[in-house]
Amino acid sequence: ACKAGHYNEGIEYYTKLSGLYPDNDNYQYSLACCYDGVNDLESASKILERLLTFNLNAVKLKLHLASIYSRQGRNEAAKVLYSDALSQGFTDKNIMYEYAVICAKTKDTDKAEELFKNILKMDADYAPAYKDLGVLYASRRLFDQAEEYFKKAAKAAPDNIYILFETANFYNLLSDYKKAQRVYNKILDNENTPCFMKIAAAKNYLILNQPKKAKEILVKICAEEPSNPEILFNLAKVFIIEKNYEGAKELLETAYTVSPSVETAALLAKAYMENGLYDKAYGLYKYASLSAPESITLKLAMADCKTRQKEYSAALEYLKPVLDLFPEHEEANEILERIKKGE
Repeated sequence: ACKAGHYNEGIEYYTKLSGLYPDNDNYQYSLACCYDGVNDLESASKILERLLTFNLNAVKLKLHLASIYSRQGRNEAAKVLYSDALSQGFTDKNIMYEYAVICAKTKDTDKAEELFKNILKMDADYAPAYKDLGVLYASRRLFDQAEEYFKKAAKAAPDNIYILFETANFYNLLSDYKKAQRVYNKILDNENTPCFMKIAAAKNYLILNQPKKAKEILVKICAEEPSNPEILFNLAKVFIIEKNYEGAKELLETAYTVSPSVETAALLAKAYMENGLYDKAYGLYKYASLSAPESITLKLAMADCKTRQKEYSAALEYLKPVLDLFPEHEEANEILERIKKGE
């Protein structure tokens, strides 16, 4: 039942057999596999831990439990089991790769680097290892070496969307946004491309000041995930650029309801401002400023809001510290002129 993918039937079947034959490790292991199949990782891990207590050298059990620990986010525990398995002479490149990824996640980058390079000695076309070495060297700011490995990864697997995505992110990190976009565009038409990759491509278009291109992507994926706050947030950015403030307000209200954040609050406040809803805008700006009390941008936004409400004394309270630091600040002086004319 378990091998055929009938996991729930398998759980019922092997639970009965395990009760009848409690010393039969095979029934116990099959039950663990069925629990894993329905993503009940807690039940699966408990069975495997118990089995491993009596079979300390069982590599198969160690690797299965390590995989479950990894999916549970118990990376240090997974790392110990992978290390034990490899110390027993187990040299499967895919398992070694899983171990290397865990090492990278736990900041053991020297060990991760060693493992990735050992994998490439075993298989010179193992593209994920090239990609992860690129990520590792980029994190060390060794950008020339990182680019070399990203290029090797792309050569080994030119259509792998995950490798293309990490390569595009690398160029984005270098502020080479045009090159990043060329790589992002290679993954946009792939039907298997996850939503988060498409969002990254759209955000890069916004950096390139190409909101129409960004909008094309965001509108499509918004139809697929209409409550995704990151999609709504970035599409609202486009609407604000287009001066569609009512549309931006609606998107941001939904985004803020789903996932309230300081960044969303600040952009929603701007949409409220442009729609003349100054009290609502000011309330959100005040909330956002709790997390960033020294933010020049927020001080200016609150000064602008109070100026529009004709509360000039309050506006000057927000404006003064900005002008003290930056007397020639263009936006601050523009608000100051409006205050003077209003008074």
